[in-house]
Amino acid sequence: MLVPLSILFETTFSYLGLTSNHYRSKTGNFSNEMKQVGKDYSKFTEVEQYDARHSDFRDLEKESDTVLDSLDSSFGVDQ
Repeated sequence: MLVPLSILFETTFSYLGLTSNHYRSKTGNFSNEMKQVGKDYSKFTEVEQYDARHSDFRDLEKESDTVLDSLDSSFGVDQ
């Protein structure tokens, strides 16, 4: 037997003690999680602005190097 997804979701939400309104957009439909909202960090200008704002309190280059060094050692890459 096939059950419509809307019924499946309603049942799951009810079981979890939630209402489907937690997961619905203002139009009453389920939201599109693939739609970009907020900052679009796939745009180079957004990334530049982010880096400029965070450079006051973060050392992004050092953080990146630390992560890369950690990955290198995890995979046995000698420097």
